[in-house]
Amino acid sequence: MTKFLILLLSVSLVSIAYSDNGSQRSREYRPLEAKTVSIRTGARVTPSQESARTFLDFKRIGWSHFDNREWEKATDAFLSALEKDPESVEVAEALAMSLYRGGDYESAYRLGVELHRVMPSVGKMIADTVASDVRFMVSKGEYEVAQEFLVHFPVTNPSYAPAHGLVQDATTIASAVGPRGDESIEPSNDVRESFVRN
Repeated sequence: MTKFLILLLSVSLVSIAYSDNGSQRSREYRPLEAKTVSIRTGARVTPSQESARTFLDFKRIGWSHFDNREWEKATDAFLSALEKDPESVEVAEALAMSLYRGGDYESAYRLGVELHRVMPSVGKMIADTVASDVRFMVSKGEYEVAQEFLVHFPVTNPSYAPAHGLVQDATTIASAVGPRGDESIEPSNDVRESFVRN
């Protein structure tokens, strides 16, 4: 029950702002305003049948938008699904990834941090995706782009240390190779591949 209350309070703090045809729009998740709940003596609190169907509908709609790369619509649908079932790890992960893929890195990071105690997989998934994206940037020699991208993910958070370390190491190696004439020498493909494998 404590896990559920922590999740309920953590996720209730999530507020997502995004652009809708040029205007700012916000959506707050407030699970404490539940509409229909069935309570049985000696049993867990479970959503009613109507709420369960609605949860599944929102989840299906969210995945449909996710598959079509409609990140804002997917975010909205997953938020609605979480309002119906705040314990759904799958939907919390989908929400975080929709935010991330939609470019709202701060909200994706914040969601992972806020849910860390009750759903650690959300933050881990975001951290793993960040590391993968940074490896890709480094493999293309885009060190500055990777550094700018990592501004959204604090170096003080140990989950993001591998991504920060990768960029730091790649930048150090690139600068050690030094300039040749007016151009900097890019690291060889062997050096890039060793970073991608890590």
